[in-house]
Amino acid sequence: MHSYHECYGIRPVIVRLSNVYGRYDVSERAVPLFIYYAVRNRNISIFGKEKSLDFTYTDDAIAGLIGIVRRFDRVAPETFNISAGKSRRIIDVARIIIDKVGSKSRITLGTARTGEISKFVANISKAQRLLGYRPKVSLEVGLERNIEWYLEVMKTRKIYEAQRRDLLRRGWA
Repeated sequence: MHSYHECYGIRPVIVRLSNVYGRYDVSERAVPLFIYYAVRNRNISIFGKEKSLDFTYTDDAIAGLIGIVRRFDRVAPETFNISAGKSRRIIDVARIIIDKVGSKSRITLGTARTGEISKFVANISKAQRLLGYRPKVSLEVGLERNIEWYLEVMKTRKIYEAQRRDLLRRGWA
């Protein structure tokens, strides 16, 4: 980015998002995959009991990006972390999802996988100070909204089949 700035005069803003989840995500990432399994009463595997990450609901991520666009001339060139600014254990995320779905899924614990981040909390103080960024959606509320959306959209067979094909291709289904 520095080279582009020096060569072409482009003033970049770098954005680091953290574990964004919410509507329109039916990928193999943790939250949509846990919802997929919980709805089907399948066991959820967690690798590393104490693993904790910073989860960001889509509406908060979008608010952060809009803040950057609106203040671009004042904040470029900067780097911003856009996240909740709080860490939650993956096992707790799975438990919340199982509870909200009313699932019979069980959580199986494996050892932490080599190379994976075991704990992450983004420092959002610069985004708060320069953008006025304030995450508004708690993990519990965000997961509830995500599950409601998922249950509604999965009534559409086309989307369900697309998700299943993608997860099968990756060996997750």
